[in-house]
Amino acid sequence: MSFIRIKKIKGNEYAYLVQNKWRRCIGRKGKSAKQKVKEYLGRVYRLGIEYKDKGFWETVDSEPETYLRLATKDKIIHDLIRFELIRHGFANIKDKWKKDELEVDILKRKIVNKINTRSVIAMNEGYMCSYNLKRIFRYEQRGDITETGYELARLFVESGIDIPQEVFVGFYDKL
Repeated sequence: MSFIRIKKIKGNEYAYLVQNKWRRCIGRKGKSAKQKVKEYLGRVYRLGIEYKDKGFWETVDSEPETYLRLATKDKIIHDLIRFELIRHGFANIKDKWKKDELEVDILKRKIVNKINTRSVIAMNEGYMCSYNLKRIFRYEQRGDITETGYELARLFVESGIDIPQEVFVGFYDKL
């Protein structure tokens, strides 16, 4: 299983996709983990919520029942990402979301800084980055209903997306 590891180097944080490999310990009981870096994800930018009172339904132009019935899976994901970016102070400029030196292109699933290098946004309890955005958009149901629900919820949390329960249920029904 892969996960994101944050390393602090010269005062800045950088994110890496790592994978644990378990191996037996020679000369003692048990196993030990060895981590292998699979991919560099980018510099981490920590952002706080600027608009706490902003709700998801304020950012979409539809009533909840209509929205959940008509919106596609990709549309819901797009709107959830847009919602988090708005809450964290990003502004939409020509289909790209910008704040300070960061730029998010939701359609290309790309997050970069002012010098066009990969970047990661630490928000809520997770990390919004190109890797996680691609995982969310590509997600397909696997296994039983309970397992899929937990996996999907974990994916949203790991991506820094605080999904309202009602939207999660509607999204899950689309799978």
